[in-house]
Amino acid sequence: IRFNGTLDHPSIYRGPPSPEIDEAWQTIEDGEVMKISEEELIKSGFSTDSVKVPEELGGGYMASVEINHQLHCLNFLRKALHRDYYQFKTLEFTDHPQMVETHLNHCIEMLRQSLMCHSDVGVMPHRWVKNYPNPYPDFNVLHKCRSFDEVLQWTVDQQIPIMPPGYQLKPQEGEKIWDSPP
Repeated sequence: IRFNGTLDHPSIYRGPPSPEIDEAWQTIEDGEVMKISEEELIKSGFSTDSVKVPEELGGGYMASVEINHQLHCLNFLRKALHRDYYQFKTLEFTDHPQMVETHLNHCIEMLRQSLMCHSDVGVMPHRWVKNYPNPYPDFNVLHKCRSFDEVLQWTVDQQIPIMPPGYQLKPQEGEKIWDSPP
């Protein structure tokens, strides 16, 4: 896939805040909480002291995929860019100001780590462009991508069934309860 990196390329994910842009982001950001097997959990480098899904909801372990968190973070940064618009419309901004700042810094750090981990080495040639004194990078770079739609569908296929009204997920007997977030 060749990215369209043109500075003013129209996209449903960018521009001044609007219900259409918010809906587009909501569609790609909403990931399902899913269940994975003990084997998948261990293969992912985690121990079985993670949250267990009750048998009546299909068993396994509760999980989500990182792309959903990464898109949440990117969307949160987008909203912070337009904070006047989102201040009273978005749950993230209703926290104490210090918590909002902590959350934003968490998102920046998580995205930095992901970008550096994946270290995209796509080559961007530079071009001479009329009325620009310096060579200009061509951001329209070829990439080999996973199918986001297939990843999203996989999470939907693995999702924990909708819990009945009033159902409260609670630690099961013998489950570890952490003193603080990992």
